[in-house]
Amino acid sequence: MDKDNIPGFDHVDRLAEALVLLRPPHPNFLTEEEANKIASLFNKMSPYDTQPIKFRKRVAGQNPLGGLRNPRKSTSIVTGKLNSERSVKLLSSRM
Repeated sequence: MDKDNIPGFDHVDRLAEALVLLRPPHPNFLTEEEANKIASLFNKMSPYDTQPIKFRKRVAGQNPLGGLRNPRKSTSIVTGKLNSERSVKLLSSRM
């Protein structure tokens, strides 16, 4: 049982353990035996554990930094324009 009292967590745990063992220094390929073992472990999982995870959609226009944005900075400056101005100043100072 998992934290939500749904049976089958032991199958998820076994699959996770098998996948962790495939990390480096393991070769970049699977043997047929390893592939069959992983497929078998996956097929033993409950349908609840194999369904895709549903992520919350992002709201269009939402600030990706959230509340971390500096309120004192003007948001009217276009980032690309600012970067190009910095590049021009840098190049002119090197000449």
